[in-house]
Amino acid sequence: MYTGDKKKVEIKPLEFYKFPTVGLVNTEDSTSFCPDSASTATAISSGNKTHSGVIGKTSDLQKNVTTVAEKMKAQGKKIGIISTVTLNHATPAAFYANVTSRKQYYEIGKQMATSGFDYFAGGSLAHRTGDDKKKKEKDLYDILKASGYTVTETKKDFEKINKNTGKVFAVTERIQDDGAMPYTLDQKKGDMTLRDTLRKAIEVLDNDKGFFIMAEAGKIDWACHANDALSSIHEVLALDDAVQEAIAFYKKHPDETLILVTADHETGGLSLGYQGTGYDTHFEIFDKQN
Repeated sequence: MYTGDKKKVEIKPLEFYKFPTVGLVNTEDSTSFCPDSASTATAISSGNKTHSGVIGKTSDLQKNVTTVAEKMKAQGKKIGIISTVTLNHATPAAFYANVTSRKQYYEIGKQMATSGFDYFAGGSLAHRTGDDKKKKEKDLYDILKASGYTVTETKKDFEKINKNTGKVFAVTERIQDDGAMPYTLDQKKGDMTLRDTLRKAIEVLDNDKGFFIMAEAGKIDWACHANDALSSIHEVLALDDAVQEAIAFYKKHPDETLILVTADHETGGLSLGYQGTGYDTHFEIFDKQN
């Protein structure tokens, strides 16, 4: 774990590195060895590999898959979907939507409203008034409200959410990057964090029948796409911070709780040093980044 201390080099494991069980997965999808979040998240949520860019469809594109979240909802459990990016982005969408293209943001948003899931939190929604810029559709927030969701857009209202609120979509008060939560490096005091959203999810979803939460640190992916080392480091540390919230719940209910920390795929190909840099890590470069 890199924490910014350039005076010494040491290994300090992240919390989820300490888990008792470690596994390996093959992340290729049905059409590519370099998959995307749509196909890989579909594999995680349903056990079905599909085409790159496809969400919630079988590899022949003829049938909808059923996700672990949908199965648990049918069993009477409560469901939470969290992401630091927009909630109709590929990874969160793969737990409730079925579309042939991840770019069908408006259709995904409508399926979010009819999912019946209990708790959505994190970023906003992409293309709230439709995918076609020439035709303005009904705002997805209004569709969610008509489907019984309480939509909160301030930290103050977020903190008021409780077990009696009902179905909820809690949106970060400060928006960045087309609807995402701010990068950890850019957060200001009082900003909603991934850990905040997970803590609140556990608070409102905990019940006798159980619950399922998918919480995504989505801006790790975005930082890696940009080959942005410092941002990716801080996003991973924010993920680890959120995992500690899950661990705290596990310690109270060790026989009933399963925590899985995984990645759908890697991108960016970040590495530490190469011949051109003399195999030095050059941490001092990070001092100039914000």
